[in-house]
Amino acid sequence: MDSKSLRFITHQSFFSAVRSDDLQTLKNLIENEGSDPSSLMALQNDEKETALYIAAENNFFEIFIYLLGFCDLQTVMIRAKSDMDAFHVAAARGHLGIFIFPFAVFRACSCFTIKI
Repeated sequence: MDSKSLRFITHQSFFSAVRSDDLQTLKNLIENEGSDPSSLMALQNDEKETALYIAAENNFFEIFIYLLGFCDLQTVMIRAKSDMDAFHVAAARGHLGIFIFPFAVFRACSCFTIKI
């Protein structure tokens, strides 16, 4: 099997683990990928959904938080065919834990002080 076919199978397994809410399998796939995990975060399925989007859409909070740790702002803002990114779909579906999480982390972090 050539490396391109093997990589495609890995990508299918990656999206399958996210859709199944299988955090342990997802961690194993990312650890065994060999390349930078952030490159996996930009992958999109046929609907142009990222793994982060799928986790947000299905309210898979633990998966979402785990994947978010590998994402930069540009990756988080990738829009699916629905023209929504992960945070848009979380808010639209009423998954407020996912939607509010980054704001709660920002607020709780003592290294950020906003003076007005």
